[in-house]
Amino acid sequence: MTSKKKQLLLLVIPILLLAFYQSQKTGDVVMQLQAEGFVVDHRIDSVPPLLIDQNNRQLALVYSDRFVKIRFDQVIAVEERQLVQGDGEESLALRLKLKNHVLPSITIKANRVSDAVVWRRQLQGWLFQ
Repeated sequence: MTSKKKQLLLLVIPILLLAFYQSQKTGDVVMQLQAEGFVVDHRIDSVPPLLIDQNNRQLALVYSDRFVKIRFDQVIAVEERQLVQGDGEESLALRLKLKNHVLPSITIKANRVSDAVVWRRQLQGWLFQ
């Protein structure tokens, strides 16, 4: 094996291990959330992930070390926001405006514009029916 391949492996392996570790921690947080009675009916693979419990009319943002629950009636709007990243590439995010919550709004990011458009429609259907 050439030294360049070894260097590449030395860079890639820690990144993969970190990603695996973070996914395990996120899984633990989801289990804590479910232990509190949250039923995951839908999952939006945004950053951070957004879980939906339709029966209890709640959303949950899931981080590697905690979760944030939001009742459906606390969301007053779902808006699309254009984000420009450092490299000039544009992406679309969704901002959920909140009332009667510690946070005034939350933003979830999509990897593709088409995902954000679909998510907005889904969220509006679940939240404002």
